[in-house]
Amino acid sequence: MTAEDPELVLVPTRDQAEWLTGSGVRSEPLRSFFSRLQAAWTPELREATPEETRMALVAVLREDGGFTGLRTLEAEMEHALSLGADLALPHGAETPRRRLLLRLLGAREAKLRAAGLISRAAQLQRLAREVGARPWAELAQVIGAESLVLRHVFSCGGAEAEVFVALERRFSQGPGGFRVEVPIAAYDTFEDRDRDVFETVADGWARALDVAPALVDLGPAAEVFEAERWSDVQRVRVEHAADQAAVVAELVSKLVAEGTPLDAIAVALPTLRDETLDEIVRALVAVRIPTADPRGSPVLEARSVRLALELASQLTHSFEARAFAELLDSPFLDASMEGRRELRKYLLTASRLVDAPTFFGNLPASMKPDAAALGALFATHAAALRNAERRGDALRALARLWDAVGVHRASERGALPAFRSDGPFSVLGEADLAAVHRESRALRCLAETRLAFESMARAMGVADAPATAGEVLHELAALLPRTLRLPRGAQAGALRIGTFAELAGLPLDALVAVDVSEAGFPPSSELPSALGL
Repeated sequence: MTAEDPELVLVPTRDQAEWLTGSGVRSEPLRSFFSRLQAAWTPELREATPEETRMALVAVLREDGGFTGLRTLEAEMEHALSLGADLALPHGAETPRRRLLLRLLGAREAKLRAAGLISRAAQLQRLAREVGARPWAELAQVIGAESLVLRHVFSCGGAEAEVFVALERRFSQGPGGFRVEVPIAAYDTFEDRDRDVFETVADGWARALDVAPALVDLGPAAEVFEAERWSDVQRVRVEHAADQAAVVAELVSKLVAEGTPLDAIAVALPTLRDETLDEIVRALVAVRIPTADPRGSPVLEARSVRLALELASQLTHSFEARAFAELLDSPFLDASMEGRRELRKYLLTASRLVDAPTFFGNLPASMKPDAAALGALFATHAAALRNAERRGDALRALARLWDAVGVHRASERGALPAFRSDGPFSVLGEADLAAVHRESRALRCLAETRLAFESMARAMGVADAPATAGEVLHELAALLPRTLRLPRGAQAGALRIGTFAELAGLPLDALVAVDVSEAGFPPSSELPSALGL
């Protein structure tokens, strides 16, 4: 802590922190702030990634003898924690479902702790208790500031807010204090009108904190919401998501035509709802506006990943000759594998209902050597998958299969034709490159998830636990992230779409705000909140 910068401003994202720091304001992203406190008080634990947290739950469910409903259970558990459910001190009306969730939460955290990890939700709850138990002087020394400012945080519920409440109570004892800055617009009259999003946020923080949030005046509402100039924000009422998307596309197109740089424009939403985003992205594509979809691309919809998983599934437990024949046509298999055409022809005529090792181990003697060798390759890997009895063995058998058929190398080769000409890329060439990029990233994600799965299984002591290859394949698919977001560098030159919290305070020439009604904003929950199920 220094005398020159006694105040620290906390913001949701790294971009916001970098912008404020460049403007001379000492700031830090919230995730970095929480991790710094965690390292100071419990350095033996590291915050678990979402995949590591899910792996711990998978291990718990396997030990319970079931694996169905993983995503549903995970969503319920995270919802319970977002409402302030305390792992150490459960409260609220007892129900069988609530008892189950609390037991699974505790078992999951125990698995993580055994590997030196802690889930984000448990980390925040522990931080709230640590902050509440320490005097202000010690907190100020650890944090390196005499006062804290929370800026651009639009959600005031859940485990994060418990930390904020504890910080506010402690820092109110010092000279600088703790405050939340909420923007507000001034209205000339109190006529009947819809509440705006700023008032919704201010009310939520007023309920969560002991003192009212600091209101940052935006100026008269007539200028903020109803001005006709492009430099201000126009308010437009629409009835349907498609109409709203059309307005967004029209506004962005007009701004670009008037010379506004695309990277100085952004579209902000309260939450990233599929029904709203699908329409907006579709409308922007229709008017040829390059757009970075904040949801990313679904990993399990990538053709290369589907091929890898289906190939392993066929060889493991669900072999069907005609379906396997279709897989051999995939461009994501190693093109140098000889004999694919003849083996595929034989598969299409086969009618025997046998398992993969038996089928490929009994190919006709008249088959050409290349096709017979390829069949023997599949027979070997099918047997290895069938014979795997432990989780670690099954993961290594999957890796050997995918390496043998060249799945992980196929997307890299697919990019080469686009670079054979020195001329400008055609529209088709650009589309091909984008598709290759998506497939390549999805395959890397599959490979990285498998490696992380094996490492986590060893750390949690479940690598040698009994598990079939089919069960492990199911677990691996469940551990894959739902979507892959583009890296920051790949989003350059594209329209940014994000939540208010992600975009607030960034240097923009124009912001198109979507779903700005009280009903569309995330609800705030009072703290602490019981787990109601």
